[in-house]
Amino acid sequence: MGCEEVRIPGGYAIICGRRPAKPKPCWECSRPHGFLCDGPSPTGRGICDRPLCALHRDQAGVGVDYCREHAAVLRLL
Repeated sequence: MGCEEVRIPGGYAIICGRRPAKPKPCWECSRPHGFLCDGPSPTGRGICDRPLCALHRDQAGVGVDYCREHAAVLRLL
């Protein structure tokens, strides 16, 4: 746990605590993710949750996104 001095209007502030975790990269590329795959998990329990950037998500509806693998499989059904 580190502390950091931050400049604010009228002076400085000291902020201590953990830094937020880096966002996971997209499953397909190295961009930060903004979406998670809503397809079925490979284990059959839960959902896939692969991190996806806007470029590599396949939007199937409002709030429903798939990775390329699940989008291809679900199109065949």
